[in-house]
This record gives sequence, structure tokens and C-alpha cells, in this order.
Amino acid sequence: MNILVDNGAENLINYLNIKDEDSILYLGGRIDDDSLYPEGYRDYLRQKIEELNPTKIICHSHWYASKYYNRGILNENTKIDMIVVYNKWFQTGQCQPINREDYDSEHRRYISALAHKNPNMIYAMYIPSNAPPAKATIDPVWFGTDYDLKNVKCFSFSRPYRANMLIDWSLKPVPNQKFCDEWGNVSINSTDGFAIINGILAAGFKNLNILGFSAFGMNEDTSYFTPYGLKDSRFNNLKYFDINTSENQMVEAEILKNYVDQKRINNLEDYGELWKHLKKGDKNDS
Repeated sequence: MNILVDNGAENLINYLNIKDEDSILYLGGRIDDDSLYPEGYRDYLRQKIEELNPTKIICHSHWYASKYYNRGILNENTKIDMIVVYNKWFQTGQCQPINREDYDSEHRRYISALAHKNPNMIYAMYIPSNAPPAKATIDPVWFGTDYDLKNVKCFSFSRPYRANMLIDWSLKPVPNQKFCDEWGNVSINSTDGFAIINGILAAGFKNLNILGFSAFGMNEDTSYFTPYGLKDSRFNNLKYFDINTSENQMVEAEILKNYVDQKRINNLEDYGELWKHLKKGDKNDS
């Protein structure tokens, strides 16, 4: 089955029929690191979600969605309204998690489980490319027999950005010198989640909440981060801020913190609360 490819991450607003007064909660891939979600902190985040009571919930990938449920950050009766996932991962069944053993060997089976939980869920594949194909192909079998395939969407976006076009330096009287000198006016490829956040903001949406993103700035203590176990040399035994890809996760963390300081987005995560539970030695298992 072929799906037409729309241009721009801002299409997510249209897919979900979002209104100005609505609130979006966007769940990111930081959940992949179990060390950053000890038991008490997970309870805290679940309570924050319940207090927010978002109009729509977007989750970055179906396999991360499984962790949000398994770790109890989302209650079992909570419905996810949209999954966004890299088209290549859907087509090939591949993913790049910290620990591959955390996920079913055929993680695409999670899609039908999520669709069963919310039959109206939008499944939005993305192609990070300046020249995407006009159509993307899907295999309907992964969505189950009762899912309406008109809810499968595909969109593209351009990944490069320049930090000085996004960050408000007035909030930093003495900006980080390394950040200014090395990354201030350099074209960088964005991670997919960061690109989608910028697409939603570019659409003019004012009530975006995030959870599961590294948004505490480039100086976050990474001593508790879990190294990747992938055989790929770009990832193997490296922590999130150090992986050797075309993206710069530290710069994105600084920009996201700036967005929070500007009140352009709201981060449901809390650094002090996280460290309180890390220091207590709360369990990280499910």
C-alpha cells in the first residue's frame, strides 16, 4: 500500500486536528536509558502527566511507547494519539536502542497493540530528507485487522539547523564559550525528535509539553547515563552526549533548555527530582 509523503513536520498539527487551546505531550527517546528513570522518578512523572491531562499524546516510536507503559510512566488505560517513527525503521524492523534486549526481536508487533489500545491512533512515518520520494510503501499486516489505514501518514523534513537561529542568547549573560565558538553558527543535522519539536513550534503551536528528552542543558551530569551496547562503532560503549553521529546532542540539550527558559515549551521532567531519586538508589527495573 502506498502513502503520499507530506512536506514538513508541522503537518503533525493537522494530522491530529489540534486547536490552539489544546495541549500536546510529546514523549521522546530518553526513556530508552533505564538509569535515568528510577522507580520513584517514574511515579513522579506519571503524576505530572495526570496533572497535565494533555489533549493529545505523541510518542517517538512504537518501541519507546512500550517502555513508557512497561515502566509505568503511562497508565495502561492511557491512549497514545500518535506514533512518529523513522520510515526506515518501519520498513526494516530495525532500531538503535541502548540495549537491544529490552525490546521484542520483532518490535513492529507493538504497533498493532497500540492500535488496539486506540483504534484512532495516527501512525506517522517520517523521512528526514530534502528530496523525499513522493510515496512511501507500508505493509498493512503490522497494523492489525481492525485498524483504519487512512490513519497512516508520512511526512518529510529537512534536518540541518543553525543554533544561533534558534537560541535566545539574552537568557545567558555569559554564554558557554564552547557553545558560542564551536556551534553557534554551524550547520548541524538535528536528531529526529528535535526536528519534530521545531516543526511543531514553527507551526505556531503554543502549548507543547515534553517528557523523555535531554533538555537540562549541555552541562548535565552524565555519570548515570548508560553506554550503548550496539556493535556499531559510532555508538558502542559511548554515552548519549558522546555518540559519533552527524547530530550534536549536547547542543540540542542546550537549545531545549533555552526553549524551556523562554517558556516556549514545558518540560515535565525535573532535574532536582531526578537526582533525588538517583541519590536514593531507587530501582531502575520495570
